[in-house]
Amino acid sequence: TSYIANAYELVARVGIQGGTLTLLYRGEIQSVTKRKAGGQIKTILAGMGLVADLNKVYLSQTYTDTVANIVIDIIQNKVAPQSRVIYNVAKIGAATYSATTLKFEMSAMKAIKYLAELQGGIEWGVDETGDFFFKPKASTVTNNDHVFIEGNNIFDIEEAENSRFDLNSLVVEGQPNTQAIFTRTVTLSSDANTRGKKDKPAIATPFNTNADADQWGTNVLNKSNQKETYVTAKVTSIKSRIEDATPITQFRVIKTDGTQTDYDLWSVEY
Repeated sequence: TSYIANAYELVARVGIQGGTLTLLYRGEIQSVTKRKAGGQIKTILAGMGLVADLNKVYLSQTYTDTVANIVIDIIQNKVAPQSRVIYNVAKIGAATYSATTLKFEMSAMKAIKYLAELQGGIEWGVDETGDFFFKPKASTVTNNDHVFIEGNNIFDIEEAENSRFDLNSLVVEGQPNTQAIFTRTVTLSSDANTRGKKDKPAIATPFNTNADADQWGTNVLNKSNQKETYVTAKVTSIKSRIEDATPITQFRVIKTDGTQTDYDLWSVEY
């Protein structure tokens, strides 16, 4: 395996419950490590999915349009021609917030992140086939294969809660230009639980109007103030890739005491 090098593409397929081989992963090798132990050489590959290609495309563009239309233009006309990412209109969902003026001087990765936060409630990335997706997050469990029973096909469940930041305001700064830098302070004045904390300034954002800054800042502040429970667990006897659907549907855990809880899927390791 001495020919394996960084930037090589890695494709992984796996048989699930004795079925045919299923495409599991497609990405780029970013590092190769070799370790020798007991006369054997172990090669460890580390990398990232094709979403990493978005970091290699730089945008210098101003938009006035809906979030969905901006995403379509970035992926179809800027990213896809310069990368292995595939534009598939069927995987661009409803994102109807209409931006006043967005000025991007940044990577496509950062631009898409800002657009997802501007719209709110969006899941995005590049799936195992190379298709880019940008869709509203699922809110219910829609696939019976995503229901797991503790002690039967899901084990070692560990839960941890995050701490609320209790942020009440955020300073948003736009892209530098020949004029003064746009600055806007977004405040959640109606949040009765706030302690008046301020987040560090968001510098060099694409926002240049009060309306867009308010929309993005409010979404970011509300998200940071949510109390969330993080769960890790081991799953056995799966019938299909858990993350087959885009957006990735939630999964449900039925516990030994009969209670059930639905969770957003954050990451999967096979």
